[in-house]
Amino acid sequence: MLYIRMSITIKPVIKWVGGKRKIMDKIIGKLPEEFNNYYEPFLGGASVFLNMPFKKKAMINDYNIDLIDLYKNIRDNPKSLLNRLKRIKNKYNKLTDMDLKAAFFKDTVLKINKIKRPSIRRSVLYIFLNKACFNGFMATNKKGQLRPSFGYHDKLKLFDEDNINAFSQLLNKSVKIKNGDYMKFLKTARRGDFVYMDPPYVPDDVTKCNIKYGTNGWTEEKSIELFNLFDELDNRGIYLMMSNSYSKLVRKHFKNKNYKIKKIPIIRTVSVDKNTRGVKYEVLITNY
Repeated sequence: MLYIRMSITIKPVIKWVGGKRKIMDKIIGKLPEEFNNYYEPFLGGASVFLNMPFKKKAMINDYNIDLIDLYKNIRDNPKSLLNRLKRIKNKYNKLTDMDLKAAFFKDTVLKINKIKRPSIRRSVLYIFLNKACFNGFMATNKKGQLRPSFGYHDKLKLFDEDNINAFSQLLNKSVKIKNGDYMKFLKTARRGDFVYMDPPYVPDDVTKCNIKYGTNGWTEEKSIELFNLFDELDNRGIYLMMSNSYSKLVRKHFKNKNYKIKKIPIIRTVSVDKNTRGVKYEVLITNY
């Protein structure tokens, strides 16, 4: 069966906690031989989607509205996005003193939190902060306002024009972008479709690694809710793959079921916490 793929490799436009670039070969190597529509309810930095062949439609979703607004602007306004990115990159890179760069970063944080969504200007500032902050971690406060820490970068490349244009072309090819609850998003999945899940991870009781994704309040109860949905979707004849931590809760739920579980070593680099960086283990769970 032939699947639709771009002729060039498209890279994520932002850094993201839990990104799958370093284990992409293992994910793509375990895809179903055939599937209909593709669903990804926890899109994040989109590295898996950008490598995913699909025959019909792709449905992508994330709860983070800044991410979804960014992807919609890449789809609908790539030229304007690129022009604005060029301007902010030039402004930052022309600053000769690191204190001036830090002040520019701090001022940008204040600006983005005053801009209402949706906004192409907010998407541009979001990319800038993501590339200029410490280890790509887009921290937020309890109010949901962005509070990333300055990364002390001398020069920023910030973007690749050809990459963004190719990303825009892909998003205009039978791709639907959603922003909302993953359970509602997956209600339209049907037998023969394929769902890849990369949710906020259960804290790893083996390495004591707890990867935090933001202020959305992801709890152990929500993980169990997702695991039960995995079972339900399996009963509906949907192809499933999930990435998660090598944790007691994950092992307990998925053992003694007709699922395949593969333990994978991965090197983490995007985090403010040194305990979540370095070599860790996670699992790939499939029902086929």
